[in-house]
Amino acid sequence: MPLFHYRALNQQGQYQQGDWFGPSKQHLYERLKQDQLQLLSCRDIPDKFIGFSFFRPVSGRDLQEFCVHMAQMEGVKVPINESLLLLAQNHTKKAFKSVLYGLCDKMQQGSLLSQACQFYPKIFDGIFIESFSLAEQTGKFGEAFRALEIYLKKKQEYQQKLKQSLRYPLVLLGGFLLLMAVLMGVFVPPLQHHLQELAPHHRSWALESLVFSSLFLESYGFYGFGFLLLAGVGWYWLCSVSRSFRFFSDQFFLTVPVVGPLRKQFLMNIFLQTLSLLLQGGVKVLPSLQRATKTVGNLYLQQQLSLAIEDVQSGIRLSLAFKDRNLISSFLFRLIQLGEETGNLAFLIQEAAETELENIWNKIKNILNWIEPGLILLMGSLMIWVVAATVIPLYGTLVVFER
Repeated sequence: MPLFHYRALNQQGQYQQGDWFGPSKQHLYERLKQDQLQLLSCRDIPDKFIGFSFFRPVSGRDLQEFCVHMAQMEGVKVPINESLLLLAQNHTKKAFKSVLYGLCDKMQQGSLLSQACQFYPKIFDGIFIESFSLAEQTGKFGEAFRALEIYLKKKQEYQQKLKQSLRYPLVLLGGFLLLMAVLMGVFVPPLQHHLQELAPHHRSWALESLVFSSLFLESYGFYGFGFLLLAGVGWYWLCSVSRSFRFFSDQFFLTVPVVGPLRKQFLMNIFLQTLSLLLQGGVKVLPSLQRATKTVGNLYLQQQLSLAIEDVQSGIRLSLAFKDRNLISSFLFRLIQLGEETGNLAFLIQEAAETELENIWNKIKNILNWIEPGLILLMGSLMIWVVAATVIPLYGTLVVFER
C-alpha cells in the first residue's frame, strides 16, 4: 500500500498535516472525514523514500519505546503489521515514523518482520534481526520484544555513562585545539618578524620551534586538513566498494593499541549476547553460532569465528575452539567451559557477556581517567612553550634597551 502525506483543516480552522498508510486517496478522504477533518491536499511518498531517515537518526529511546509498544500489542493479540501501523500513525518523530511505515510496506509486500528490518541495518542491528527470526519460528514475539527492551535499556545506560565520562575530556581537547588555533593564527604571526630579528643569544629552541610551527601551519595547514578529509572519504568509499580492502581495514583496526582490543571485546560481547539469546530460544549450537556470527560488524573477526565453528564441527569443544583462535579472555573461557560441563551453556554465556560488558566499561573509564590529566599537562606545556618562546626573549630585549 502507498504512503500519503496529507494536509487538512479541522473544525476550528487550524491546519494539520501528517502521514497515512492506506490503499488510495479516496480511503484517506473518508478516514479524515470520520475524524472531522477536511482534506486540502495529499501526495504519494515514493517507495524509495519510505524509511529514509538521514538527517534525524532514530535514537535508542525510540527503539526502546518501540519494543514496549510491540510487547503490549502482542500481549493483547494484535497482529504485528497492525501494531506497526498503529505505532507509525501515532509516533511524533518523523524519522522513526518513516521507518515504521517502511516496515509496514515491506510486510504488506510479503516480507517477514526480520526480513523487513534488514532493509534498515543502521537502525536494527543483528540482535534485533536474529531475535525476530527466532520469534517467527517459535511464535514468542512478546518474549523477544521484552528481551530486546532489557538489552536496549542496559545499552542506553552504558552509553549515558560513556557520554558523561567523555564530556570533560572533550571539553579539554576542544579548549586545547582552540588555544592552538588562537596562538598560531592570531598571536604568533604578528610577532614573527620581530622575533626573527632578535639577537642570536636571545634565540632559543622554543622560539625557533614556535616560529617554524607557525610558518608551517600557515603555509601547509589547509592542505594537511584537506588531505586528512580526502583520506577519510576515500577510506570510507573503498570500504563500501571493496570487500578485500574492508577486510584489511577491519584487521588493521583490531591491532591498534588500546582501541583495537576494546573494539574486539565489544564485538565479541555482541556475538555472545546473540548466541545466548538463540540458545535460550531452543536453537541448536551450530546454527546458533552461524547466525550469531552475522551480527559481528567486522569481516576479519567473522572469518576467525567461522574458522572456530569449523573446529567445533570437527569435534573440538566450543571453549577450546574460541581460546585457540584468541577470541575470548581466560575469564570467558572458564565460564563457557563450565557451561559445557554442566549443560547450562546459554545461561552462563549470558552471564559472561554481561560481566564482560562491565569489564569493558571499567577499562574505558580507566583510560579516560588517564586522558584527563594528560590533556591538562598538554595545555600547560603549550603555555610554557609559548612563554619561553615569546615573553622571555622580549623581556631580555627590554632589559638590554634599558641598559
